[in-house]
Formats: sequence, C-alpha cells, structure tokens
Amino acid sequence: MSETHWRSIVGTKYLAGDEVLKEITVMIEKWEEVMVYSKKDKKDIPMLALYFKGTKKAMLVTPRKGVDIGRELGSPHVENWVGKQITIYAKDEKHFGKTFPVITIKKDPKNYV
Repeated sequence: MSETHWRSIVGTKYLAGDEVLKEITVMIEKWEEVMVYSKKDKKDIPMLALYFKGTKKAMLVTPRKGVDIGRELGSPHVENWVGKQITIYAKDEKHFGKTFPVITIKKDPKNYV
C-alpha cells in the first residue's frame, strides 16, 4: 500500500524539502517571477519559481539555489535554463531555530573550481 504525505492533502503551492524523498533529476520547463510573503521582511517579496516537466508544483529559488543552478547550467540567465536538467535532493538545515528538510541542488565539483 502506498503512503500519503500530508502535503499532498493540505495543498501547498510550492515544492518543499519534505516532498523530495530521494535524489531526482528534473527538466526545467518554465520560470516565472512570483510574489511570496517573507517572514523576515514581513511583506511580499519577488522570487523566482521554476516549473519542472512532469511535476505539479514549482520550486522557489533562493539566492543560493540561483547561484548553484547558474553554475551547474553554465549561465546566470533564467531564459537559458529552460529545457535543461538539474538534480535536486533534500538536506536537513537549521533555520529559525528549527531543523527542516531543504531542497538542495546537486553540485558537480568541476563547476566550483
């Protein structure tokens, strides 16, 4: 019998680390600028959302993820990312005093020399 993750019922809009159960390679299908509420800034801020082929939810791109994706794909320009693949996985990180699974971009060491 398959198990049902609570996020599939609650219906969050963006992909979260606890939904990425294993390392997965995804193809970037499209991107868009979205407004997301920031707890830190206490207001809506613009963010980049990436949509992947075959998935229902977009992934929000933090500055760190943006740098990593740009290095992996050889361009900081999001228009050049469409149609290309990245590998993502979840990694536990401490934020706001709690530990959360955070979506991380798998890095190829040759891109960080």
